[in-house]
Amino acid sequence: MPNDASTVSEFHDVYEINDTAWRRFNEQAQLDNDFYLKAQHSHDEMERADRQGRILHTIDKIGRQVNLLHGYEIRNRHILKIGPVGGFDEQEDKACNQHTGVVMSLMSRHGGYDILSDAFKWGTLVQGSNLVEQWRDRNGLIQFGRLGWNQFLLDHGLTKSDLSDCGDILTGQWISTDKAKMLVPTAADEIEGILPLSHTSRWPFQGTPAMNNKAGKRMFEQWWRRTTEEVSMVQHRFTGQKM
Repeated sequence: MPNDASTVSEFHDVYEINDTAWRRFNEQAQLDNDFYLKAQHSHDEMERADRQGRILHTIDKIGRQVNLLHGYEIRNRHILKIGPVGGFDEQEDKACNQHTGVVMSLMSRHGGYDILSDAFKWGTLVQGSNLVEQWRDRNGLIQFGRLGWNQFLLDHGLTKSDLSDCGDILTGQWISTDKAKMLVPTAADEIEGILPLSHTSRWPFQGTPAMNNKAGKRMFEQWWRRTTEEVSMVQHRFTGQKM
């Protein structure tokens, strides 16, 4: 297993590679997000108007279209249904119906459908890309969340929308100290002793460290890497079954 120093160094290298690859996309995503939020005038334009005593107005033709499509998606969204694979089997079909009921209950109780709709609005319609994540909380329940365009970096070489060929996923979020302790309770004392981050070139589209420190936030980064390993197995010569 690699030591902490080598892991951190490799993380920085992977971040730099993917940040460089996605930089132009993220810059455009920021511009698209600003335009949806009606911040469609540049800083120079606002200064010039202020010197001339003019008031800048924005004719919002974007929000209306986004809200129309977002509402249509909510009205026509479908439930997640689990179906059997292969030939029809009564027992398997019954099990799939039970699983569908469980999934529908979880999605409804924990806002899963709303998360998917928010990801469609802010990702597909506004920012260009969002991620939906799910995890099991400390009570064993499935929870759902959404990552905005500026909170993650994907492997720059991916080609499949289901991320099946994505070798690396990096995420970065400014969170409160209490939430950091909750996420990593075994390191609560160490987290309390960590000095606030005063400067970083990572995650530049989330505001400055000084601004986030003033809000009592800390940077929480995660890195998932897809790897392979060699294992020994036995294959039945006639059935092809592997074990």
